[in-house]
Amino acid sequence: MIFTLLLPVAVGITAVGCFVVEDLILSAVALILSTAGMLASIVHLAKPLRAAYSILNWRRSWLSREILAVALFWGIVLLWAAASFAIVWQTASGENLVTLIPLAFDLDLAAVVLNLAAILTGIALLFVIGRAYHIHSRPSWNGGENYLELFAVALGAGLATGAFLATIKQPDIQVGAIVLGLMLSLLLMRLAHRSRMKRLTVLMAKEANLNAQLSLDNYRRLQPKVNVSLFIQGMAIIVALVCIFFPIEPYSMILWAIISLLEICAHLLTRWVFYSLPVQVRHIPRWR
Repeated sequence: MIFTLLLPVAVGITAVGCFVVEDLILSAVALILSTAGMLASIVHLAKPLRAAYSILNWRRSWLSREILAVALFWGIVLLWAAASFAIVWQTASGENLVTLIPLAFDLDLAAVVLNLAAILTGIALLFVIGRAYHIHSRPSWNGGENYLELFAVALGAGLATGAFLATIKQPDIQVGAIVLGLMLSLLLMRLAHRSRMKRLTVLMAKEANLNAQLSLDNYRRLQPKVNVSLFIQGMAIIVALVCIFFPIEPYSMILWAIISLLEICAHLLTRWVFYSLPVQVRHIPRWR
C-alpha cells in the first residue's frame, strides 16, 4: 500500500516542477518519497537481501520490470535533485559546483531536461506498476482500473503535495492546471470504481466462479469507504477553487497544505480498499 501511494505522489510532484522557478524542495521530496516507496517494496519481498536478483527475469516478469522502472525513475530524480541543489548553491555562494567537471553544461537546462525525463519515466512507471498487478487469480485486480487509480493518485495527491511545496518559495504559483488535475483525479477514481464493479458483475455472470462472486460481495461491502474517499476529494477541490477565485496570498501555503492532506487521506483510503479487495479462495469451483 505504501509503495503504490508514495511512488505516484512522487510522480505528481515532478510534474509541478514545470510551474516553478526553483525546484530543489520538489526534487528533494520526490527523491525521499521514491526512496521510501522503493524500500517498502523491497521489504515485502520474501527474501529482501536478494532483491537485486529479482530483476534478472525482466524479459518475462512484470514484477522485475517494475523494479527496473522504479530504479530508473529514482536515478533520474536523484540527478534532478543534484542539479537543483547545484543551482541553489551557485546562486547563494557564487561558486560553480561543476567547474571541476571536464564537460561543461548549463545547470538550468540540465535541471529542466532532468525534470522532463523524471515526468516521462514516472508516467511509464505507473503503467508498469499497474500491469504488474494484473493477476488472473485475483479478479478485483485483473483490470484496467489499476492504471486509472494510480494516475488518479499522481494527479490528486501528487499535484496537491507539489503545489503545497511550491508555495513555500513561490506563493504566487499558477494553480489553474493543478486544480484541473485534481478534478481529473476525482473523475478517474469514479470511473475506476464503476468499471471494476461492472467488470466483476460481468465476470461473475460469464465465468460463474466463486472468486468473482466473493470479490464482488467484498467490493460492495467496501463501497461506503469508497464513497468517503470520493467525498474527501471533492472537499479538496472546493478548497482549491477557493484558492483560485478568492486568493489569500499570505495563507495560500496553509490552504494547499490542507488540500494536500485531504488528497493524501482520500487516496490512502482507496489504496487500503484496493488491497482489501482480493478474497483468498483455495478452490474455485464453477457453478453448474
